[in-house]
Amino acid sequence: MAKSSTTTTFFVVNQFTGELFGKPTIVDVAAAHVLPFTLPTGEDALIVVDAEGRAATYPKRAEPSALDALNSLSYYKVDQTTNEVRGYKLRKASDGMTTMDSLHTWTVSFPPAAGSIVGFANKPTSEERVNSWTRVPGDRSTLFKYLNPNTIFVATSDGTAVHVSLIDGVTGRILYRVRHGDARGPVKAVVCENWVAYHYFNTRAKRYAMSVLEMFDDGEERRNLATSSSLNPPPLRIIGQSYYVRPEAKMISVTRSKRGVTEPAVLLATANDQVAAIDKRFLDPRRPNKPSAADREEGLIPYTEVIPIFPGSWVTHKRVVHGLRGLVTAPAELESSIHFVAHGLDLFYARITPSQSFDALDDDFNYVLLVFTLVALAVGAFVTKRAADAADANHAWR
Repeated sequence: MAKSSTTTTFFVVNQFTGELFGKPTIVDVAAAHVLPFTLPTGEDALIVVDAEGRAATYPKRAEPSALDALNSLSYYKVDQTTNEVRGYKLRKASDGMTTMDSLHTWTVSFPPAAGSIVGFANKPTSEERVNSWTRVPGDRSTLFKYLNPNTIFVATSDGTAVHVSLIDGVTGRILYRVRHGDARGPVKAVVCENWVAYHYFNTRAKRYAMSVLEMFDDGEERRNLATSSSLNPPPLRIIGQSYYVRPEAKMISVTRSKRGVTEPAVLLATANDQVAAIDKRFLDPRRPNKPSAADREEGLIPYTEVIPIFPGSWVTHKRVVHGLRGLVTAPAELESSIHFVAHGLDLFYARITPSQSFDALDDDFNYVLLVFTLVALAVGAFVTKRAADAADANHAWR
């Protein structure tokens, strides 16, 4: 998709050959979002909205599926000119000119005292795999994760502080707000499961910093509910923690595995066009200063003010991806592995394992010894069975 000041052009490209399917489509688009479902062919589809709020699907054959899911389709716009975030809901159009249009449902305006918008992020539209909806601390209590797929992160800054807001994208409700003094943007963030991690500059310490917010459902009735709704939100428990980090980040991403069992890693694209992976355990807001016996049993890492980045943390190793402007991750068939691509002027690919290769054999595994052991066990079992049968026969003739 390419966009000029007045029009947007859609290209459909064969990812294997680079050939174009059909002719480019030129439309006037104000917003475009990936629909939260795939077509029967496995393709993703877009919902495109023009400046007057009229909506259509691309490709056109996705329209019946979009109409069936209208009640759950909403989107938002971040307007950095007016310092606002506006939410919209899709509905069936009544003007006869198009099938769907948009209904403006909410607006969050940030006052001049909060500064201008310097960063925003939301969850990906594709289905997120979550291995566990709860977290069990060392004291055997239960924390229920607040897994809202419509959570929006917005950061504003006036040059002296960074103000962070978590917003429900369906209702415009403010889920949480926090102020980081002596800080400024730009702010790079990623939203995953029930947590948000973001990167900014601490003006007092003259160092880059990262903070993490983790959201839990604090409602008493949560134990008996299988679902939750943005229209009937529960009380939330927010836990946060901040750290210093050495590299400057130009973008942040996160790894996602096929079944959600593998612990995610936060990917930091640095200003010198390299990528580092930070273990999520270091971005745990429950890291204690002095671990108790319960903390040690849970495996919490003691708090330190600096997030360590080890030599092995560099996904790109010593290589530089010149002109780095995007990070893409995709689950592999093996749960422990994630495909990773960094693209810019260069293209870098790697298969990364944030939780090590717990479901794969090492390259130096001794296959010969394994085969020999299995053969020896099979021969031993056969000989032992023959001997047992012979002993039983002799005993029967006595």
